[in-house]
Amino acid sequence: MTTQCGDRLIDNGKKFWVKPFPLYQLGDQWCTVKIGGTEKRRFAVDCTANWKGYYATWTIENERLYLTAFSALDLAHNKLTIEDVFGTSRLFAFWYTGDILASMGKHLYGMFNPTYEQNQIWRLEHGVVKERFIRTNDTPGDFEKAANFVNWTDQL
Repeated sequence: MTTQCGDRLIDNGKKFWVKPFPLYQLGDQWCTVKIGGTEKRRFAVDCTANWKGYYATWTIENERLYLTAFSALDLAHNKLTIEDVFGTSRLFAFWYTGDILASMGKHLYGMFNPTYEQNQIWRLEHGVVKERFIRTNDTPGDFEKAANFVNWTDQL
């Protein structure tokens, strides 16, 4: 298992790597095609850190979330842009309701779903930022440290 690369978010000129991915709330219809009567993912996977098959950049402008860049490879390995997939150069994320998180600070624990000292959080409702805040994460107890320790046999 490989840690998946995040989407990029630009807010007030600052760049963040964020999760979860706002496009996931659109479901699968926008990223699948029918080939020979079978539905397949529309995008080729270019590396194990990018199973979603695309790279997305989001920008917050006037407290609204926009998809402002998109890059993927189709199944024939041709490059696709935001215009190719969505027919526009920027797309207001009206469908997205939920939190977007960016990790900050020192890595505390975890490998495939790591936890860092803090998270910058944007709380959105239908693509509109309702709240921004920073959450401080606790350090794990001994059990979490052991469960997330890669070379646990060294401790025997």
